[in-house]
Amino acid sequence: GLVLAELFTGVNPLHPATDLHSPIELDELAYIAAPNYGRRIRETLKSMLDIDYRSRISIDLAIDRFTGMM
Repeated sequence: GLVLAELFTGVNPLHPATDLHSPIELDELAYIAAPNYGRRIRETLKSMLDIDYRSRISIDLAIDRFTGMM
C-alpha cells in the first residue's frame, strides 16, 4: 500500500510534510535486474484501470500478479 500511495501521490505517507513548504521526501528506488517487471507491472496496472469496469481484473488476480513478481 505504501508503494502505491507514493507511486500515485508522490508523497511517502511515513514522512509527512510539516508544513506546505516542506520538500517531498521520496525513498530511493532499488534497481530491479529483471527486464520483464516493468512490462508486467504496466500491464497489470492498465488492466486494473480499464475504463470499462467489466473488463477490469479482480483484486485477487492483481494481487497474485504483484506477489508473483517478488
